[in-house]
This record gives sequence, structure tokens and C-alpha cells, in this order.
Amino acid sequence: MKIGFFDSGIGGLTVLGHALNILPFAEYIYYADIEHLPYGEKTKNEVKQYVQNGMDYMAKIKVDAVVIACNTA
Repeated sequence: MKIGFFDSGIGGLTVLGHALNILPFAEYIYYADIEHLPYGEKTKNEVKQYVQNGMDYMAKIKVDAVVIACNTA
């Protein structure tokens, strides 16, 4: 199973750590959109586009599930 994690930065790494404990044999992809952080200063439409870009990437690499590990996305 391939699981993608999306965050605007590195805060979601703690969530990823928990997932590694629960599903140690899964394959994990972590997408950190550090180019556009912090999201809190962006408009709703900008954030929607950044998240869509991340989801497009996850679809391209064919993940089985996505975790949005971002408080502002």
C-alpha cells in the first residue's frame, strides 16, 4: 500500500510517525509544499490551488490513500 501525506511544511511528520507505527510495511510519500508556506497568509483560492497541485501529484504517482496532515489546508 502506498500512502501519501500532504502538508504545507513539516508539521505533518508527527502524523507520519504515528502511521509508521501502525502500518510499518506501507510505502509512504511525504509532500511538503514549502514553496508556498505559510498557508495562513494565503487566500482560500490560493490554498485550494496548492492542495489541488499536491493531489494531482499524488494521483500521478498512484498512491492508494492520502492523508492531509495540515491544519490550514
